[in-house]
Amino acid sequence: MMTFLCSYIKQLPGNISVSKDKFGNLYVIKGEAETYPCLVSHIDQVSHCNHSKDFKAVETREVIFGYSPKHKRFENLGADDKNGVFICLECLKRYDPMKVVFFREEETGCRGSSEAVMSFFDDVRFVIQPDRKGNSDLITNIG
Repeated sequence: MMTFLCSYIKQLPGNISVSKDKFGNLYVIKGEAETYPCLVSHIDQVSHCNHSKDFKAVETREVIFGYSPKHKRFENLGADDKNGVFICLECLKRYDPMKVVFFREEETGCRGSSEAVMSFFDDVRFVIQPDRKGNSDLITNIG
């Protein structure tokens, strides 16, 4: 996932810098400003992906699914909880300036955000973390 994110972000237009901390969290700054809006997301997932060797991601007009032809079964795409990642990437494409952080190992006790470089947020006006609870909503508040 980190390889994909770095490659994707670096091809976006604009003045973008990408860095990692010692834990492997990814920090992105787009544009220059006195203060920034900031989005954060986690890149890990709840379910485990033990794909078969012949695993294929199959794309139709309406859906993408994982499938093993040998075992004749559907398999996890590894796309659980990537809604926040998608929203962060879309905002990076559309808005300037902005900051984004992609945290590792959040589903195992907020380990990535616990290792965050807090000085990255010194010039941040607000932080939004888009995420989902279950499979039919988008979390927009706390409490």
